[in-house]
Amino acid sequence: MKKFLPLIALLVFNNVIAQPNSVSLKNGSGTLLAQYNSIAAAYSAISTPLTDAYFIEMTTSYTAANETFPLVFSVKAGASALQFVQK
Repeated sequence: MKKFLPLIALLVFNNVIAQPNSVSLKNGSGTLLAQYNSIAAAYSAISTPLTDAYFIEMTTSYTAANETFPLVFSVKAGASALQFVQK
């Protein structure tokens, strides 16, 4: 049991600092596609090749508590002047 206490404490602490739905993923016309707990999760949810423009927006409740720094954004196949990701 003592071996599991740090893990349990970590899980409880992580839930306390989580900011659910604090990052919005929208398509090029501004329609909300989904909400995520981090920028990295929203970026990872964008499928490739890109078929539309995408916007990642942070809400007022965003605190970066769920991010792992530095944030790394890989190149998405299909990017063009009309199909892009804006953060």
